[in-house]
Amino acid sequence: MSFNKLIPLYDKDDAFFYVDPSYVSTAGGAINYEINPEPLILDKQILDYINSNYNYTEVLQVFGESMEPDIKDGSLIFVDKSKKDLNDKDIFVISTIDGIFIKKINLRDNIYYMKSNNPICNDIKLISFDVIGKVCGVIIKI
Repeated sequence: MSFNKLIPLYDKDDAFFYVDPSYVSTAGGAINYEINPEPLILDKQILDYINSNYNYTEVLQVFGESMEPDIKDGSLIFVDKSKKDLNDKDIFVISTIDGIFIKKINLRDNIYYMKSNNPICNDIKLISFDVIGKVCGVIIKI
């Protein structure tokens, strides 16, 4: 699967130009082939605040409710692609055969599972996956 549809931040003077995000799913998986980007300006201090390296940061829009209450449907997430060391506390963007997901990743009995924050969602066993990066920040749509 190609990840060339992830949206980079572009450095220009003291601001970043952010392009309308690809979608990443909390539940059903997402594959992004048609994106109509639109520019938006973000200050560099935002990435400094969330401890994310702008050279490796992508912005994605979330759809789905499985990561609520922490990440709501329609939120923007900042994904640092240089941070791929899994742990059970952080949230990661991963690619599976079924699409791209945003989840916590747990290891139990040498088997990886996708874990949602929403208690109504069940853990999902992972057979094969690639870590795209760690979620370092969220802008929640209210």
